[in-house]
Amino acid sequence: MRYEQALPAGHPLLASYASLTAPTFDWALLQSTTVLERDDPEWQFCLVKEVHALLGSEAILREWQTPTIFLLRDPVYVVDSLFAAYSLATIYLDHEVEGVQDAAFLRRFAPRQAHLLRAFFRRTERDDDRLRVILPKLIAVELLQRMFRALAREFACAVTMEYGECCVTPADQFERAAAYLSLPWDDASERFLEETTKVRSEAYDPYSIFRDTISQRDRPLAFLSAAEAARCRAVLAELS
Repeated sequence: MRYEQALPAGHPLLASYASLTAPTFDWALLQSTTVLERDDPEWQFCLVKEVHALLGSEAILREWQTPTIFLLRDPVYVVDSLFAAYSLATIYLDHEVEGVQDAAFLRRFAPRQAHLLRAFFRRTERDDDRLRVILPKLIAVELLQRMFRALAREFACAVTMEYGECCVTPADQFERAAAYLSLPWDDASERFLEETTKVRSEAYDPYSIFRDTISQRDRPLAFLSAAEAARCRAVLAELS
């Protein structure tokens, strides 16, 4: 049984994604009802950076065979960035924490560790207030990335890339990504990439595309304490 059953054919999300790829889409109507982050004139490509429907990945791949890049990162840094940007009260990954405990998901992506994982989730309920929130999302991130790796092996239209490699050799990795997505890569692209891999101001902005890239892979943790990070590492080691 495949976990894609969680997003069946005809699901509204699939229709929403399909509409994004239609050049005749009524963008004026969309602008009148929401705020667009970008409104590029005469666009030719639709690049979906998705963080809200991760458990629907397999259904989306199967439905369209659309070129997909799964960007993988150390789960400790993922949760550190998440909570640093949105605080401990964030609702991000709440549904994923529930979804990865589903029996169908565990059979599909962690069949040998299902019992251990259920015990981990139960154990986190006895932790202090911060770890009770942090650890379930850490485990969810680890399991989601296992899912991404599995899907990249199974679907010819999907690949994985490592965040750390993008930090160390951004030119090589972004050129590779552009080629995979059939996007043009030229001198202007290289110049823009070089500009964005440097800090533009001292003020930290989690949404900024300008970053001292080389320092990001092993940067100091922004939210987790040393003790919390150690606990996270211990949990991941037990699950490895």
